Amino acid sequence: MAKKNTDETILDVQEVYTKTELFIENNKKTLLGILALVVIAILAFFMYNNLVKGPAIANANEEAHLAEMYFMMDSLDTAKSGSDLFDGLEVIADDHAGSPVGMRANYQLGVINRDNGDFEAALANFKNANFGSPLLGTMVNGNIGDCLVEIGASYEEGADQSAKFKEALPYFKKAANSSKDEITTMLYYKKAANVCLKLEMYKEAVNMYDGIITASSNVTSADYKDAVKLKAFATAKASN
Repeated sequence: MAKKNTDETILDVQEVYTKTELFIENNKKTLLGILALVVIAILAFFMYNNLVKGPAIANANEEAHLAEMYFMMDSLDTAKSGSDLFDGLEVIADDHAGSPVGMRANYQLGVINRDNGDFEAALANFKNANFGSPLLGTMVNGNIGDCLVEIGASYEEGADQSAKFKEALPYFKKAANSSKDEITTMLYYKKAANVCLKLEMYKEAVNMYDGIITASSNVTSADYKDAVKLKAFATAKASN
């Protein structure tokens, strides 16, 4: 009985091999074509990364070098507009939009425009600086929140102002939640709490003050004490 089962198994395996050979023989051209496409795709990927993408990134960094150097030296107008010898951050941001170099240029432009009081332009710049880095992402979200608050503050009190403050709130919360630094975490929770108070969102303000209290490592600090007092105030207002 065992021998019969073994013979049947051998026959089954042989039948499978025979069918496989027939399939390969009948579809040889198609299979070779698919294999060729896979090989071409792999080669194209490596060639793109080594011959196109890598050099393109290197060239972009080289183009941005002088503009970024002037930015670090606080020669902000030159950094922004460039000169006859090199492109400024505005050109670099446009030419390399979506790339790491373009994002850096947009962030630096955002800082320049923010400090010049052009919050609309700064807001657009910061929104185009979508860094994956937690540290830089925190700063971008915080700056977007700041710009929205400044724009809202330029409106008369009413629906338009409230809309901008509401738009700013999640950016401050994202900045606080993504921060790995105690001081930065507390700063953005405080900004978020201030927005909540302006919007009379007292329950949400309590949560923001809890964030400050939890993040603080010094219970005797002014920030900690202020958060405790303001949490009590927001809690009382929320219960009315």
